[in-house]
Amino acid sequence: MTSPPIQAGPLAGLDALLERVSGERMAATVTALAGKAFTGRRVGSPGGAAARAWLTELLTATGATVTQKGFTVGNVPQVYAPPTPLWQHDGQTVPLVFGRDIAVHLASADHARPLRAPLAVAGYGDPAGRWLLVAPGTSLFDAYGHADGAAGLLLARGVDADGWHYTMLAGPDPGPLPVLSMETGLHQRMTAAARRADHDELLTAAAPIRRTEVTATNLHARYRQASPDGLNLLLTAHYDGVGDHPGLRQPAAADNGSGVAVVCEAARLLAPVLPEGVGLQVALLAAGPVASDNRRYAAAGLAAVGIGAGMAGYHSPADTTDRVETATLTAIARLVVATAWLAATAPATLLSSIGDKR
Repeated sequence: MTSPPIQAGPLAGLDALLERVSGERMAATVTALAGKAFTGRRVGSPGGAAARAWLTELLTATGATVTQKGFTVGNVPQVYAPPTPLWQHDGQTVPLVFGRDIAVHLASADHARPLRAPLAVAGYGDPAGRWLLVAPGTSLFDAYGHADGAAGLLLARGVDADGWHYTMLAGPDPGPLPVLSMETGLHQRMTAAARRADHDELLTAAAPIRRTEVTATNLHARYRQASPDGLNLLLTAHYDGVGDHPGLRQPAAADNGSGVAVVCEAARLLAPVLPEGVGLQVALLAAGPVASDNRRYAAAGLAAVGIGAGMAGYHSPADTTDRVETATLTAIARLVVATAWLAATAPATLLSSIGDKR
């Protein structure tokens, strides 16, 4: 019987390293970050600060030197109470579900006290003292033009496959009126009811939303110092989430507990085995108006790669730990580990379709 060939060159040892990737360890990290103690990890919140302290301990325990850098984030929206919506429809009181039927729009003025007012369709009749149902496709600018003296605006908005509104942290500045988003089908039914002339349809709802200036904090963990001409690897993911709403848990398991778990696992495995002179750092980012973390680094002129898993439930109560697949975490972590290993042991010049020829 012949023995299997001994690996040589840059692949030597990689297979054994990949076998050490632990999906169970990453799943435990996701579960911890999505727990109630961290309350959705909204930037500037006590839950966000608790997650930062927990991650600092985790990174330090795996051999990193961790530093923190705070920065100010302005105009962060926060729904601080349920809007308590009730629809008076055909003589019946119909409770509407916060997060499913109705949500507070980011363009809304802050109005904590519930407003009880008739429904009307924007652009038809006198808007004064009424909740105005705005036709889909109408801009906020045009809607305000039909809203002189109105109680507030009601905009149609689609929900995700689980029936939840998508929580946003960046958007338009607040306007002069309360503004609520409504599930598209409900908005259509309300519009049809409001067009009937035989009786008034009423809506009671609040718009409790405020904007605050908060301090966010980035974590930077250094495992290995790069030599002057050596490769310096940076693994990064944002650790904040959209945060819980009052009475509505938003665990932020996939977005982005999963990314943080992969980064921590990859760094733990790579730190002791990378060649001399190769640097390794971890950065966990908070809050920013960019589509993906990697774009920050690409915009700064660095070679950057982003990985997305496409898990369901983002920015909603459906982003729960049971939907984060251990097998997917393992596959992504192995990809990251293999890419970092090969970049460190077999550097090459790459040509890209966007013109980066380094």
